[in-house]
Amino acid sequence: VATLQVVVERPHLWQVAVNSRPLTNTKGAWWLDKNFAVYSIGDLCTAGKNRITLRSDRFTIHTELEPVYLRGNFSLKAQDKGFIVIPEISMTLGSWKDQGAPFYGHGVVYSHSYEIMPAANARYKVCLGNWQGTFARVRVNGEQAGIIAFQPAELEISHLLRSGRNQIDVIVYGSLKNLLGPHYNEDKPGAAWPRMFQRGAAKGYPAGSEYRVLGYGLMEDFRLVRSE
Repeated sequence: VATLQVVVERPHLWQVAVNSRPLTNTKGAWWLDKNFAVYSIGDLCTAGKNRITLRSDRFTIHTELEPVYLRGNFSLKAQDKGFIVIPEISMTLGSWKDQGAPFYGHGVVYSHSYEIMPAANARYKVCLGNWQGTFARVRVNGEQAGIIAFQPAELEISHLLRSGRNQIDVIVYGSLKNLLGPHYNEDKPGAAWPRMFQRGAAKGYPAGSEYRVLGYGLMEDFRLVRSE
């Protein structure tokens, strides 16, 4: 996968390699935090098993190994131990975690075009049905219309519509919970402290189906509702 990248925290502490080939991080590039360096690895990976190696000259409190993040246009498939990388799956309605993106927590765009002839007294609003996310951003013809975060899950957009074809985008956002964890042995969603990660690690490498992630996404399509 040409787009593949690996992200490593505190790159100055590590020598990073993929399949025994040393890497240099992309100058000026970072992800999530400026201490998270980005390495392009697409040209170094092959079908089958690949190994990412981090080495340090000495072990200190700063070289405690945190997760190494893999980024790119790909999907994941659960296995008896963790996941494997597979070709990207096109998203549709439903939970992202069931469509090859269990750790994704940013935004997914859902779009529709409408042919509209607005009447003088007509009002239009975008309405969400069954959905899961931290909030949703609405965009009309490329302009920001506002956000939906609470009930009723709707937003007035009449002032942004024009006669003819209009494009409406609803961007649903997840959270960093799915990305950063904890991914197993949770007492309840929203709780996270060091012992949760330690308990999970003590049990070894869990199956992908055992990872605890939240099901973000539009479960049913959004609606454009007209009222007089």
